[in-house]
Amino acid sequence: MRHEIGVISQNLYRQKAITLVEGYVMRNHIFMLLMISAEFNVSYTLGFLKRKFVIQILREYGHIQRNFRGDNSGLSDVA
Repeated sequence: MRHEIGVISQNLYRQKAITLVEGYVMRNHIFMLLMISAEFNVSYTLGFLKRKFVIQILREYGHIQRNFRGDNSGLSDVA
């Protein structure tokens, strides 16, 4: 599955002319160091990547059922 995730992400990077400097696929998350052109807004580009990546993953692996915990994944609600 790691190889497939790499292929999906590389296709997305080509669409926005993004360079992957370094990346690691872990069991439940992905670390990426990206080089984004100065002409693109960083938050818009990352939002694009996240949306498109999730769509592609669900298309490929949506049939696989997993048990997920309903917690907030360590995110804090405190501002």
